[in-house]
Amino acid sequence: MGSWNDIALADDALAQEYERRTADLYSAVLAAVVAVTDGVA
Repeated sequence: MGSWNDIALADDALAQEYERRTADLYSAVLAAVVAVTDGVA
């Protein structure tokens, strides 16, 4: 089974787009986790 970042792209432009989208996705998931757990101890 692969993971989200378990690929290699030969095209540099695609690789840069992939990295940007990966960073955006990580930020969105992190923000969602904080939003649903904020104030919960």
